[in-house]
Amino acid sequence: TMRDADRGPEFLAAAKVAPGNFAGMVVEALGTFALVLVILAVAMGAKAIKDWAPLAIGLTFGVIGMVFGPLTGASVNPARWFGPALVSGEWGGVWPYLVGPIVGALLAVAFFKFVIVKGEADAGGPPIEPPTPASGGKV
Repeated sequence: TMRDADRGPEFLAAAKVAPGNFAGMVVEALGTFALVLVILAVAMGAKAIKDWAPLAIGLTFGVIGMVFGPLTGASVNPARWFGPALVSGEWGGVWPYLVGPIVGALLAVAFFKFVIVKGEADAGGPPIEPPTPASGGKV
């Protein structure tokens, strides 16, 4: 039998950009935007039901993997791209996996802060306080 390292980068889960570098960056940014926005909404949203957070995050990640996986490998995290790239030695298309998730995460934070939180505050909802270590992580 072949060793795992001899089977090639596809076997080692190395991500490859199928649609091109810019399109790959957009795909990674969209995936990261969706994932970070769901995490923020279910973890810090004033009206969120915290018990449903693991299901919401897991389903979001599953959908991202099914939709964006064939295009870029759905890394949505520079560390998820870096590990397989390091092991396989496949370093092609670096910047979509570094720039895309950073841009997507920043846009998700801005959208959450300036659209969702502002909308909840304008609707008379309670202000959102970040969890503190003293509260045991509960909002």
